[in-house]
Amino acid sequence: MKLAATLAVAFLLAASAVAQTHVSGTLTCRPPQMQTPVEIGDRAGHTLTVAQFHCGWSKPLEIAGQKSGDTVTTETMESFGNRFRERGYDVMTWPGGEKSVDSFFGHGRTNGPKLVASGGRWRFTHGTGKLAGIKGGGSYSCKPTATGAACDVEGSYTLPVK
Repeated sequence: MKLAATLAVAFLLAASAVAQTHVSGTLTCRPPQMQTPVEIGDRAGHTLTVAQFHCGWSKPLEIAGQKSGDTVTTETMESFGNRFRERGYDVMTWPGGEKSVDSFFGHGRTNGPKLVASGGRWRFTHGTGKLAGIKGGGSYSCKPTATGAACDVEGSYTLPVK
């Protein structure tokens, strides 16, 4: 009986295991189109900001035979002097018209208004068309460029079997 239960659990785990595919790319973003900082008022330099960036891929992600296209990043950022925490969403449009959405959270540093570095974790929340049911996530790290910021993105994903 114990062996049968162990085999049943092992079979269920094996059946639910889906091969994950590694993915990596570099997202390049221009300065924010919209940025609204608000002072909290409890101490100097403590602010909440909403920002939206238009981004492209200097090294695109490749999923389901397609390469990632234009991406709109919308985030909130809580700043404490030269440190910040960020949380937001990326909406990627793919060449076939599909979209994928990921949420992210992380932290970083600034020097005055300029980014020094940031990084964190991301995960797919949903997709459309061929990307419907996408699951996965990974990490990102960003650094400043002459025209905005570049973020190295890596992780893994799975798509449902159709």
